[in-house]
Amino acid sequence: MDVEKGGIGEPKVDDPGTEAAAAKMWAVYVGEAEKYDKGLVERWKSDMAGMLIFAGLFSASLTAFLIESYKTLNRDLGDTTVQLLSQISQQLAASANGTTFSIPTSPPFTPSASSLVCNSLWFLSLGLSLSCALIATLLEQWARDFLHRSEIRSTPAIRARIFSFLYYGLKRFNMHTVVEVIPLLLHASLLLFFAGLVAFLIPVNLTMTVITALILVIVVGTYCVLTFLPLKYLDCPYHTPLSGAFWRLSQNFETLWRRRSSETSTKPDHTQIETMVEAMLEQARVPSEHRAARDGRALAWTIQSLSDDEELEPFVEAISDVLWGPVRDQRRDAYADHFRALVNHPDVQLYGRIQGLLDSCETGFLSSEVKKRRQIACYKAIWAIGSLFDSTEPSFQFPPWRFFNNVLEISHYAASARAMIAWKIFSAAHSRLIDLEQHLIKCGESIESGNEPDWTPITSYLDLLRKHDYYHWIIPDASYFDQPPGPADRFVKFSNIINSLCEKVPHPILFEYFSRAAQMDSLPYRWTETINLIRCPSSPFFDIQRGLERALNHVVSTQLNKFNITGWVWMDELMRHLCPFWRPEDPTVPIPTSLIRYLNERNSDFAIGQTLSHITRYLWRAFPQTLIDPFHKHPLMVQTIGDDDEDTEITADQLMTALWRLGSCTVQYYPEAGYLETHNYIDLSGYQPLMDAVSNTGPSSFLPSVMAMIKSCFLRALMKHNFAGASPHPVLPAETAVMLPSDETTQDSKMHHRVAEASIHLLAEFLESCISDPLQWKATETVKRIYDESPCGQVHEAHQIRLALAIRHSFASSGEDLATAVIEKKMFDLYAGVKPKSAWIFFPPRPDERIPWLENSDACETIKRAFIAHADKLASSADSTPTLARVRAIINGLESLHPSHIELADDSIVEETRVDVIFD
Repeated sequence: MDVEKGGIGEPKVDDPGTEAAAAKMWAVYVGEAEKYDKGLVERWKSDMAGMLIFAGLFSASLTAFLIESYKTLNRDLGDTTVQLLSQISQQLAASANGTTFSIPTSPPFTPSASSLVCNSLWFLSLGLSLSCALIATLLEQWARDFLHRSEIRSTPAIRARIFSFLYYGLKRFNMHTVVEVIPLLLHASLLLFFAGLVAFLIPVNLTMTVITALILVIVVGTYCVLTFLPLKYLDCPYHTPLSGAFWRLSQNFETLWRRRSSETSTKPDHTQIETMVEAMLEQARVPSEHRAARDGRALAWTIQSLSDDEELEPFVEAISDVLWGPVRDQRRDAYADHFRALVNHPDVQLYGRIQGLLDSCETGFLSSEVKKRRQIACYKAIWAIGSLFDSTEPSFQFPPWRFFNNVLEISHYAASARAMIAWKIFSAAHSRLIDLEQHLIKCGESIESGNEPDWTPITSYLDLLRKHDYYHWIIPDASYFDQPPGPADRFVKFSNIINSLCEKVPHPILFEYFSRAAQMDSLPYRWTETINLIRCPSSPFFDIQRGLERALNHVVSTQLNKFNITGWVWMDELMRHLCPFWRPEDPTVPIPTSLIRYLNERNSDFAIGQTLSHITRYLWRAFPQTLIDPFHKHPLMVQTIGDDDEDTEITADQLMTALWRLGSCTVQYYPEAGYLETHNYIDLSGYQPLMDAVSNTGPSSFLPSVMAMIKSCFLRALMKHNFAGASPHPVLPAETAVMLPSDETTQDSKMHHRVAEASIHLLAEFLESCISDPLQWKATETVKRIYDESPCGQVHEAHQIRLALAIRHSFASSGEDLATAVIEKKMFDLYAGVKPKSAWIFFPPRPDERIPWLENSDACETIKRAFIAHADKLASSADSTPTLARVRAIINGLESLHPSHIELADDSIVEETRVDVIFD
């Protein structure tokens, strides 16, 4: 009422533009309100029509009774005639006898009490019945008028306001109550009729009165039960017009009781539910065991009633969305138990229904679009339901493999569904195999006691598994167990078969999934969830080696030519999941050809680093044997299902380039932290075997770069590992200016200086190789990736002088790119005025300890001259401004450390005509 009186502000004049803009919004309201109001009015009209028919029939029947009963309220005319005739007869008789006849006076007429009660009740009943008919007639007229008024205007905004105006008028004047009163009046009229009937029969016959009274009691009792039953059981379909009134009364009483109790209680007072309908809706939504049981029965009935494929398809489409959300790994468990029950229900057999739906796709009567949609829906449903079961549950019926078509359009879904079902079949089989192991133990006891064991449970189940793709290669024919026929020999064979089934099957399931996924251009359906659900147990590497290498070869050969671009692609996702399985315990196992190809041909260093990060240590350890004998086959290697893939022949040069790529790509740079993070977790003891294997490959153009990269990786390993016992290490130079103390803590700190000194020695060594061969293979890339650390301590003069000479000669003989790569090395940051972020990340020295490492004045002068000459070349190139600025900054830093006769200008570097170099 406050709103109607202006409680939300002063009324405003409608803006035509605003009203036009709100038309769509009000159209939605009109649509919903129209459906609600029409449904409400139609229900009223149908109820009133029934009321009118019943009231008419009842009133006619009641009138027939009233015709007879109202006579008992006055003297009957027939009785008066009889009395007059009797009086005349007596008077004539008296005249004939000559006697006098006196007319007797008749007593006054008084109706009986039963007559008064009967007629009162029946006339009251008739009045109520006719009133009910009148109100029902009026209500039908009001309902028609309500719909007519709501459809006067067609504009959405005006119609919306008319709808709301009329509907809230109905609520304001309690028209819903009037509708509920009409059947109440009719019910009351009926009860009054039965009560009057009892009163009518009292003077007639006692037996009939008792029978009618019993009927009245039964009707009243039933009516009371129907009134109060829905108050306790909200799902009860029976109710009377009084049920709502008693419900509200009970709610009011409960509210009053709660308020009195709340004075001594701290529990919050819940909002009162106004109507029984709201209470019913609330109870229907509350999670409970009863609701779960109702949902299960409803779903089972739904599937049983869907006899047509077109009706079943929408249900199957909804299964995947019900069990799994759109977000990765978002499993919905609300309906999990229901679908487990539907799969195992003997009358439903959900998988059988899905199988039939898949069968309909092959009839040829469906269009390609409809067929594709139906197949996708079935595969998604198969995957979703299969993800619910685990190995602890009983086995169940799955669709046969012929339904997992690998058509290009649906392969993304079929591959995931096939892998999921294969895994669940293994899980169910594994549970059964555990039981067979217990039975096998009993068979062994029977053999020891001299009795013939019962092999039937084992042989029958193995015969069943032999028909499956993932088991036939492990389970031999029945004749295998008959030769020799000894029971002890059979016991051993059965034990080996059961153990093999438990250990060797899971990995082929996963590897086949990867191989099928390699044929696709993107992620299969629910890729991550499928991988997470297939939990392969740990098995010896030689049991899975062949299958793993075949899967790796399939992925690389299929995907490498399609998606060999910079950045992370689908092939790298496959390799990231496959590579962690390649962890041979034996270092003599050679590296698979597929990994060598991946290292050599993949165009993304980032992808290689991320993909191989978990097996880097195994690759480093396996490279010596691979370089020596790349096709060495271990005698214990087990062949997996399928045909063997022939190993592609690889050359020594390919192995060398792969080794260089392994060292260069597993180093990641983090700009925000300013340091390099390496995934090269190398065993320090493997340095010498690897260097010997590389040296034995013979001279080649790859050798200097590969050896430099190997040394660089081991220097990083020295920085990452515990340094205790690591010194002296062959990768560290013999000449050093850093003396290691005996204390291990201080020794670790000093080792950082030694590694930084070794990085200068390594750079000088590699630059010397570039001098002898100006066309050195990947010289610039190798210089960029050589381990680089800004020394914060002393560096031996021999290394300073060697680096200076190497820089001078390499700058003169090699290209500009190599010189630029040297200039960008972090060891020159101190002279360029750049504070290195990782130079002292482990043990930051004090400011007075940050001594520039280039202390030898002759070496400093030589490097300065080489940088000046390179700066002159850069000055003529417009694209080298940042590098030129860094060169000038380094030269200025070197000049401040060791002043010389070189004069520096702002925009160019002028070298005096006479600059002596003491080094040849």
